[in-house]
Amino acid sequence: MYDTALLLGDWANRIESFQWTANDLFARPGGLVWSIRSSPVAAIGKDMAPLLDDRVLTRASALLFRGLGSRWKLDVTDPIT
Repeated sequence: MYDTALLLGDWANRIESFQWTANDLFARPGGLVWSIRSSPVAAIGKDMAPLLDDRVLTRASALLFRGLGSRWKLDVTDPIT
């Protein structure tokens, strides 16, 4: 719940301007809110969300999910710490 409040409080205008869907944010599993796991979002892009813990979440193509909407996934370039 706290992650959602921070995300929407900080980035609502950008989220709206990029026309993200409720599925992009709240789908379980895979929605951005579920994927950030308590790490604040550092920026919002059309298809990505870098986090302050150095992870970058990217929005997967909706075509991959056959009409289920976009999903977020960890970028394969995620640094290993």
